[in-house]
Amino acid sequence: RCHFLAGDLAAYFAEKPFGSKDFVLKEKDIPFKHQLYVVFSGGDDCFMLGAWDAIIEFAVLLRKEFDIFQRKIQHELLPNLSQPITFSAAIEIVDEKYPVKAFANDAEEALDHAKNYEKKPDGTVVKDKISIIGHVFSWEAFEEIRKIESKLLEYVLVNNFPRTLLFRLQELHNDYLDLLPEEIEKHIKLSLWSKFRYLLREFRNRTINENLSRIHENTLKKAFIENEPLAIKYFPMAARLVELKTKK
Repeated sequence: RCHFLAGDLAAYFAEKPFGSKDFVLKEKDIPFKHQLYVVFSGGDDCFMLGAWDAIIEFAVLLRKEFDIFQRKIQHELLPNLSQPITFSAAIEIVDEKYPVKAFANDAEEALDHAKNYEKKPDGTVVKDKISIIGHVFSWEAFEEIRKIESKLLEYVLVNNFPRTLLFRLQELHNDYLDLLPEEIEKHIKLSLWSKFRYLLREFRNRTINENLSRIHENTLKKAFIENEPLAIKYFPMAARLVELKTKK
């Protein structure tokens, strides 16, 4: 069974994701093959270069496809497997002049960090994570970040929400970005909520400000009440991605 599983994984990473016509960057209606370059694909691994926004979209799509694939494999080959087959990824965004060998090493280190970032009390490693610009999230958390990013991007492009505020909102959370989950709980301050609302006063659109305050408040509730300390990083990460997408 392990032999067949290894073969299926190799076939998936070597063929399925990169030859499929279904893999299209929907925002721009451009096939991923025009945005990405496959450096290596085989076994249970792949390494790709490309436009940073396309890489993110592709990683999310590939993970969804892989989840469908692993469920099928588990059902057909490994029905007694107690845990799903996990999918970990690392995305590094670098300057175009940054040496390929250097960021390949950075990506490998980031992937290793993602795979070993979270551990249960018994020491068991919890995988199935994504490292994005040096920060590790579960795929479910990253989807939450992307929802916030989508709303922020709309406000910047359509409602002229100032990019300078994106920087300042990120700075407001800087003290938390490099902390581990167990450390975040010790450092979260209620003043973060009031400071966030205070910064928004510079943008005179009450409806948008209230919407953003509500989104931010929900992330704080997750961090404070629902025992998801990494939720404190959702908003600044979303703001960072919007900053990159709107950079001229």
